[in-house]
Amino acid sequence: MKLGDENYRKTPETARLIERHYDDVRWDHILLLPKRQRGRLNAVVSPSIDEHADGTREIVWDESGPITVLYWQDVATAVRAVLQRGDVVDDHWAANAYLFCATVEQHISGFQSQPVIDRMVDPSGVVETVRPIVVSDALDEQLTYLRSRLGL
Repeated sequence: MKLGDENYRKTPETARLIERHYDDVRWDHILLLPKRQRGRLNAVVSPSIDEHADGTREIVWDESGPITVLYWQDVATAVRAVLQRGDVVDDHWAANAYLFCATVEQHISGFQSQPVIDRMVDPSGVVETVRPIVVSDALDEQLTYLRSRLGL
């Protein structure tokens, strides 16, 4: 998992060390990071990320084999899909799953809450006039994400 560490070049070495330490286990390696770091990841990894037709992303290093690239937002999307299907039988799990999704969306993806968005679009708020420019990309991403989750 990567939240503050942007040294993606050490990923295959880390994978190899884990495999060596636990050699009796079959490993599938996944690099989990915030979506906003995809540009940085693309810039520093070699070989580059392979994007497959099914939407999965993978880096194939010789030392450790393939490492799947997964974004935190992908995890929240999968959890929300389970919640929307109603497959959850445990209310405690569901409550924690909603909290997890909200945490990923707000703190890792940087999505804004409805009251913040309402304040930004209110023309009477002089102090808020600069903020929409700063978060416009995040709001576009947030809108795209929410539309896809609602099937719009």
